[in-house]
Amino acid sequence: MKKFDRGALRLYPLSERVHDLTLDVVMDLRPSAPGPLHERLRPLAARLLRAREQGAARILIMGAHVIRSGVQRQVMDLMRRGLVTCLAMNGAGPIHDFELALCGATTESVARYIKSGQFGLWRETGRMNDVMREAHADDPGAGLGAALGREIAEGAYPHKDLSLLACAHRLGIPATVHIGIGQDIIHEHPNFDPAAAGVLSYNDFLAFAAQVQNLEHGVVMSFGSGVMAPEVYLKALSMARNVAHGRGESITRFATLVCDLHDLPGDYRAEPPKTDPAYYFRPWKTMLARTVQDGGESFYVKGRHAETIPALWTVLGELEAAAPATRTPARQTPATPVPAAPCGGCAPDPGQGRERRKVLDMHGLAQRVAELRAQGLRVVLCHGCFDLMHPGHIKYFQAARRMGDALVVTLSADRFVDKGPGRPVYAEGLRAESIAALECVDAVAVNQWPTAVETLRLVRPDVYVKGQEFEKLEDKTGKLQQEHAVATELGIEFAFTHEIVFSSTTLLNTYFRSTPEGRQGE
Repeated sequence: MKKFDRGALRLYPLSERVHDLTLDVVMDLRPSAPGPLHERLRPLAARLLRAREQGAARILIMGAHVIRSGVQRQVMDLMRRGLVTCLAMNGAGPIHDFELALCGATTESVARYIKSGQFGLWRETGRMNDVMREAHADDPGAGLGAALGREIAEGAYPHKDLSLLACAHRLGIPATVHIGIGQDIIHEHPNFDPAAAGVLSYNDFLAFAAQVQNLEHGVVMSFGSGVMAPEVYLKALSMARNVAHGRGESITRFATLVCDLHDLPGDYRAEPPKTDPAYYFRPWKTMLARTVQDGGESFYVKGRHAETIPALWTVLGELEAAAPATRTPARQTPATPVPAAPCGGCAPDPGQGRERRKVLDMHGLAQRVAELRAQGLRVVLCHGCFDLMHPGHIKYFQAARRMGDALVVTLSADRFVDKGPGRPVYAEGLRAESIAALECVDAVAVNQWPTAVETLRLVRPDVYVKGQEFEKLEDKTGKLQQEHAVATELGIEFAFTHEIVFSSTTLLNTYFRSTPEGRQGE
């Protein structure tokens, strides 16, 4: 059998390609305007939150067009908040993810480049093949998604912060890639190793099937994948149910969501007849009908990914924000903190007169900032450890508040405080409550990352304020420099206060003994 000689191929640099998409397509992480999509997605969102509470699988399967729709920040935030426990892609998805991380652009015109035979033959994109081959050589049990995620997260990729695969790698979330050999542009390249790629992708299929084993009471979502999503899901579900039946268990009570552009009838939970062309739309008969007929639920929402995913993200945030109001667990903090003596020189509180919680999670904080900015207010962000509240902190907050109309504060989570043995002295919850008691502070959240880099991207304040001791941007850890670079990239003003400076660490070491173990806050 005669085979094509890949050695005769000529590769071209990405710098010569006319890109159809750039980072301009990536949307900000802001709530979308209310509309019909929100209400159609609300029941599924409630089931997704319940699945998180019960520890069941929350699987998101996507076609490559999702990445091209610019919803990276929304998907990454869902992963960070534990609303996605497995991210599955077809073979084209990682290519767009990789190229955007590498050069901030992706997608080429087939009509333009197929005429000259240049389509898909871009040298730098072929690096993905080397990554797969090296990963397989190092560990035949490795996964394709994990290998590419590690490469982007740890390599020199200028825009890695927008990579879904890198985000999954950092969070330890399975990212699986399900290829069809010959379908993706990197399969054209001379360095493509089908054996390595096939093994890595099959490992991902087994990892995906393991996630499906935890689907009881869970949710599986498909955005824009007409073939890969329903087929991979179908086989994995059959395998999972086979093992479950052998154990006397079942996988029947779960929810499925399909978001696409097809027009489906209102009774889409019934399988279409073979005489209907829609019968061959696999997500309908597989995900919306056949696999949920024994006790599951299915939802279909028609819409563009640039609309459906932000709508789902927004509704989830609304439901999470409303949840505390409907629950009254023991020792719950009141919705409105007891007013404290005002900070001298502070402007009026924009939330004054309204019952608003001050201590929020990071998602709630992002929403609060979006609301404040929508009102035309200038929002200021402060970030730090704040282990021992002292006059320096108060003057710092007062000065920062005067730089805008509202002040929000994020503080380092206990696990990221590296001030020495026995630190922090006060747990993150107590530190957050202490800051929230100050009238000049409008909202507080515990940061979920080692630095404020991800916080700046999520919250998007107008101003980020540090104390004057950081004004020279000197930090041996490099964290401050990273934060400054991201603030500059996002157009966030980087400002400094000039007030009296104290050090919590120095005060604690000089004047205080460590709080006895087990007696924090007594």
